Amino acid sequence: MRYYLIMSGNTQLCKSILQLLGKTCTKGKSGFLYSRLWSNSRQLKEVVIKGLIDCKFVPTNVEKQRLDQVIIEVTGLITWNLSAKIIFKKSSDKFLLDILNAETERWTKFLFNILSVTYGSASVDIIRKNLNNNSMDSGSYANEIANLIFSDSVKSHLLPLLEVVSDTSKLKRLSKFFPVEIDGRNKLLEDILNRDYNLIGVWIKACALRSIDKIDGSEMTESTIALLFSPEPILQEESVNLIRRSNNELYFSACNRLPKSIRNRLDKILTGNIDSKDLVFEKV
Repeated sequence: MRYYLIMSGNTQLCKSILQLLGKTCTKGKSGFLYSRLWSNSRQLKEVVIKGLIDCKFVPTNVEKQRLDQVIIEVTGLITWNLSAKIIFKKSSDKFLLDILNAETERWTKFLFNILSVTYGSASVDIIRKNLNNNSMDSGSYANEIANLIFSDSVKSHLLPLLEVVSDTSKLKRLSKFFPVEIDGRNKLLEDILNRDYNLIGVWIKACALRSIDKIDGSEMTESTIALLFSPEPILQEESVNLIRRSNNELYFSACNRLPKSIRNRLDKILTGNIDSKDLVFEKV
């Protein structure tokens, strides 16, 4: 635990330490795991919640109240994804829709893991199995159980998400608590590029860059140039590819601020002197 705190900047190492703690449960270790649930890193939170489930962690009333806040926050994130899903459906963008669905499923899994820790895995498993049946009867049964076990502070925000209704109907109810305004596909793609790394995955950002034909407008220009300085090589490469499809001068206006090793690689992409199979996107 001390080593974790010393090495807190190394996400991969911290992830391994948390996995070890989750497999060797004691009261002190589960308490430490619980405290890590408020880490900024999405990856670490996912490991922590799995460790708490494996440790059969039972939260106190005060801890439950804090977990309820996390449940509400994650419901809000899924609501944003739901609104994005509706836009991709309207624009018949199956490529990005499939990736967004996978992203939403990841958040949904995290949500149900938090619910399992907060309200007990047995009841929450029954709710999820019934929702997966995707029928009105099983959906009603899942909502009945949810009404019985979830706290009042969570019910109003969460229950609309668990209804077996159309995405549009679901979003209409959820938007009372989580206002979401996305004006069309282009604005959505821009929002994806600018969204926090801990709210949406790197892969969907890369796919969004790949899906944009040409940079349009000053805001999209700024978003694309900013990703040249991303710590993720795949986003650096895809932003250069988008600039190459739009206007090479945008790259030259910013490239002097890049480290030489990164600039050398991106220069080759801009000039087409690299095999497309060598790009990170193609390898993924």
